[in-house]
Amino acid sequence: MSAKTKRDRSNRDLAQYGIFGMPSMEDGNNEDDGNDSDLEAELLALSGGGKPKRPQRKKVAPVANLDVMVAASLRDIPSDEELSGDDDDPDLLNELSLITGDEPEEESTPQPSEPQTDILPILQTRLKMYETAETNATQAGEISRARRFGRGIKTLKDLIKQANNGRSINKDEIPPEVAVTVKPKPMPNEDVQPTRPAPAAPLIDLEQSSSVEQPSPEEVTPKTPPESSPTISPENEELLKLLNTRKDEYKSAALQAKKSGNNVSAMKFIKIAKQFELVINAVLNGQPVDLSLMPGPPTEEVAREENETQKQSDPTDESAQVPTEDAPKPSLITASTVGEALQQRLEVYQKQEEAAKEQGNASKARRMGRIVKQFQDAIKLNSAGKPIPVEDLPTPPGYGPIPVPAAAKPPVEPPKPQSPERVNEPKPSPSQPKVIKKNSAQMRIDKQVESLKARQKEFKDAALNAKKKGEIEQAKEYLRTAKGFDPLIDAAQGGFPVDIATLPVPPAVKSQLDEEYDVVMAEEVAEGDMDPEHLDILTRLEHQLTKQLKMALSTRDHNKAIGDVAGMNRFEHLALSVTRDLDIIRIAKRKHTSQLPKFHYETKSFSIVKSFTELSDNDLQLTIIRGINYNCSNPDSIDTYVKFEFPFPQEEPVRNKTAVIKDTNNPQYDETFTLPIQRTARPCLRVFKRQSIKLEIYSKGGFFRGDTLLGTVAVKLQPLETQCELHESFDLVDGRKKVGGKLEVRLRVRDPLVTRQIEQLSEKWLVLDH
Repeated sequence: MSAKTKRDRSNRDLAQYGIFGMPSMEDGNNEDDGNDSDLEAELLALSGGGKPKRPQRKKVAPVANLDVMVAASLRDIPSDEELSGDDDDPDLLNELSLITGDEPEEESTPQPSEPQTDILPILQTRLKMYETAETNATQAGEISRARRFGRGIKTLKDLIKQANNGRSINKDEIPPEVAVTVKPKPMPNEDVQPTRPAPAAPLIDLEQSSSVEQPSPEEVTPKTPPESSPTISPENEELLKLLNTRKDEYKSAALQAKKSGNNVSAMKFIKIAKQFELVINAVLNGQPVDLSLMPGPPTEEVAREENETQKQSDPTDESAQVPTEDAPKPSLITASTVGEALQQRLEVYQKQEEAAKEQGNASKARRMGRIVKQFQDAIKLNSAGKPIPVEDLPTPPGYGPIPVPAAAKPPVEPPKPQSPERVNEPKPSPSQPKVIKKNSAQMRIDKQVESLKARQKEFKDAALNAKKKGEIEQAKEYLRTAKGFDPLIDAAQGGFPVDIATLPVPPAVKSQLDEEYDVVMAEEVAEGDMDPEHLDILTRLEHQLTKQLKMALSTRDHNKAIGDVAGMNRFEHLALSVTRDLDIIRIAKRKHTSQLPKFHYETKSFSIVKSFTELSDNDLQLTIIRGINYNCSNPDSIDTYVKFEFPFPQEEPVRNKTAVIKDTNNPQYDETFTLPIQRTARPCLRVFKRQSIKLEIYSKGGFFRGDTLLGTVAVKLQPLETQCELHESFDLVDGRKKVGGKLEVRLRVRDPLVTRQIEQLSEKWLVLDH
């Protein structure tokens, strides 16, 4: 096979493709010219000595220029018109340079740079302005404004550095001017004539949008025209001092009113302080001011408000405002002891309540009823030796104060009103202590906190006494209950309401309830020799109350076993009220009174969480109760027993059987088996969802006969996911065919496996009116 001769393609002319001819590297006739300047330049470019510049891309001509060019190309040129040469056409020259590779000489065109000498002073002035504004904002406590000014200062410092380095500064990046207010410090010791400051030119606020066009420096620089500042006369100077002092008094009074919770008075004092600011500006402008309509010191305003509010309850306030030596003092009804004073006031408000009921004024009757309840509670506290809230109790007209040593206060003389003519000699007393009355909400919160702390102290004392007696478990229970009051006290101090009905019963009352009252069934109550008319009603009432007491105590113990403390306390309070009613019925039966106590029925709804607390969480109780009418040929002589299989654990299912019951087809097994489960294990949950317990009923055989299967029962476990107990009788089957007879079975767990079982009970509740 002969090899083909390789053609020499290197000598082909490349000019026909629009490319200049390139010499062949294999041509031996080429002479090596070591002094070729073009090759040296190319070598220098390749070695990094110089990088050829890229020619700039030709910009696309606008649409308007294209239209002009198209029109020019379509224009008819006259024969006598001289054609312009294309020798100097820049587009053609650029295209030629791209082909030949020649780079046109770049003309050094200096970029117009804006001189920095006129911007640098503006930046420095603006920097001083922002630093002053930041200082003022920090002193005034405006943190957000101070931060904004700080960011502006940082930006200005960066711009000043750029200007010093010779870089160009864009005027839009310069932060705008801010309004700087310089507050002169008051110098009371020096006698300086205050002058009116010249009105400042309107400046741009810092909070304006940065998109606003920045004016030129010549337009921004404020020009303040020279204005003669008029001097203030010494009379106006004294007047200014008085007005400023009065304004500060009202501001401090507004602050104290806000702290005490009286927002209405705080707003009123702020408005009056604003009026004083307007008057001060008018005095500075040289305008005449009439001070006859200006309010007096804040103490006069407070005294005037208290007099208006107490005008109806205390008629002696009007005489106290204008004290005279010859005015006779009205005689007040007084009491020697606190109990006597409380009883006097209770009788007064009870009479007012009865009068309001007779007149049909329901609103007043309810209001008086609440006041009567307050005095009844105060009498109980006083009888127990506890302090009473004197400031919460109203005082009827004509009665003196309650003689409580802790509540005795020295009489405070009301401030004398100053006439408007003597405003030149003010006597401000900002350091005078003011008696700030708490509002009703705060007083109610304090009262609730005190009751909670008192109840907690009772449990702590009970725990200490139980420890001294050696009852350690009882002491621990009381101590745990006392610790449970801490979150309730914190919630009450925070203003949240606390349900008193859910609080634990005091230890003394609880022990009395557990020791003195026994639960008696209705059938155990023996009827004595009493009047037949009352015996029937009182006996029925006593039976009903006994039933209610049993239900309340059993539910209380149930809630205690499941850990529901709130429910336990609620039913314990309910049991206490039932025992009081039961006491009244027993006293009526003992005294043989002809007047029956008044009573009524209420419908009460209870939500009870059902749980078998005697079982543990991982126990399943299976009870095989009895067999019912087995289908067999010898019902009187058959001996039966039950086998069962529980499919958990799956590796070793639990199997067991009952004892043999002889000679009956209605056997009574009554056997209970406790099966272990794992409530939180997924395999156990799958067993309860999908499988069942298999029970087989066998008939006992003889010596030479085996046991005979009568039937099977499959009890599904799925209902135990939502309920605690499954108690039913199941038919005996052979495959799917019923063979006759039933088996009664009960399954119980402590709590359902998925959700809690809550029962809604509605009871007709007997309540005595007392």
